[in-house]
Amino acid sequence: MIDCATIRDLLPLYVDDVLSKESKALISGHIATCENCKNEFINMQSEIKKLQPDNGEKIDVLKGVKKKIFWQKVISAVASCIIVLAVAYGGFYIIFHRDSPIQYEEGLIRVQKSTVEIDTYYNAYRDDAFTTQIRTVLDLMISQQYYGSYAASRKINVNGVDTEIVYVYLSETLSIKWWSDLKEELPAIQLAGVGENYSFSMGSIVNFPSLPMEVYYLVMPFEKTIGMSDEDFYALRTDGVLLWSGILVAE
Repeated sequence: MIDCATIRDLLPLYVDDVLSKESKALISGHIATCENCKNEFINMQSEIKKLQPDNGEKIDVLKGVKKKIFWQKVISAVASCIIVLAVAYGGFYIIFHRDSPIQYEEGLIRVQKSTVEIDTYYNAYRDDAFTTQIRTVLDLMISQQYYGSYAASRKINVNGVDTEIVYVYLSETLSIKWWSDLKEELPAIQLAGVGENYSFSMGSIVNFPSLPMEVYYLVMPFEKTIGMSDEDFYALRTDGVLLWSGILVAE
């Protein structure tokens, strides 16, 4: 006859259902007749049941795991789309909008004088109140496609004579460099005068006194000329190519 102490030692294995048929039958017969061992068995079952989630809790846990995996996939997909769009936009910007200077080559720019008609309003309250003036301008004609035109200028006293010193250069993008096929000359910058640290755009016209002018092609970041002394500004011409010198006067 097996004693109660041995039965209680085997109860955990009995509850976990890992005993042999003979052992389980022996314990089942004992707890059917022994009230103390039966109560011990019932208490042990209750404790183990508390530690185990019921089926509903298991289902909730599985749902939570599935939901977490789903949102991880959504976040990953959104992040991937953002990365693809960022790369696409970056590539588009680099190819079509990020410009770099066009280095000077013989024949890149041809400088010529021409005249233009300029409408000058003398009454701000009447749309038809204007006069037309003929002005001499300096056209910088370029023999290849370009993206942007840049210029910086300053009035410098050169050997006792006030002289307008102008530095210009042109830029291109990768798309222009790779695919452009220019059939005829284009006007890059049209000058009727200049102003200090003024950046010209295509077709811009600025009035100025009839001063001697020197125009150079010079590739450099012109924002660095802000605050530069007149001596240093004038010295920059040694790194440029003289395109034109003379005086523009009204005809």
